[in-house]
Amino acid sequence: MFLKKYGIHIALLIASAAIILVPYLKDEPDPEKINRATTAAFEFLQRIDNNDFEEARKEGAALLKERETLIGWVEKLRGVRNSLGSVIERKQIEVSYSTSAKDSPDGEYVMLTFNSQYQKRVAVSETVIVMLDKNRGWRVAGYFFK
Repeated sequence: MFLKKYGIHIALLIASAAIILVPYLKDEPDPEKINRATTAAFEFLQRIDNNDFEEARKEGAALLKERETLIGWVEKLRGVRNSLGSVIERKQIEVSYSTSAKDSPDGEYVMLTFNSQYQKRVAVSETVIVMLDKNRGWRVAGYFFK
């Protein structure tokens, strides 16, 4: 009796919930994507920590290379790392996934944020943006610190 009387209402509620929720669920990555992007970010940061700036850029996404010349990249990072000293500690505090990024083509992006401590500066916020590069897998597309 209940199902006959309210069945259409229940079906409409379920359909409405699906219409509302499906777009949000679409941007949810599977955990494997997050793991691969996180691995790429840590490999990149290891190169930066070892002052291997050229190799870090070489292994980065095409988008990273388009936005920064090799000489500009190396000079900028060398200057910043000289002013900070060696990394003492780095803690990952946030991970987010998106299919779009500001001033960038649509695609798959994972943004990782770290609270870091360096020899010459106690509190540094580092952000690594990793994107799914068509032919090369997850690669770093951006690196920012403040």
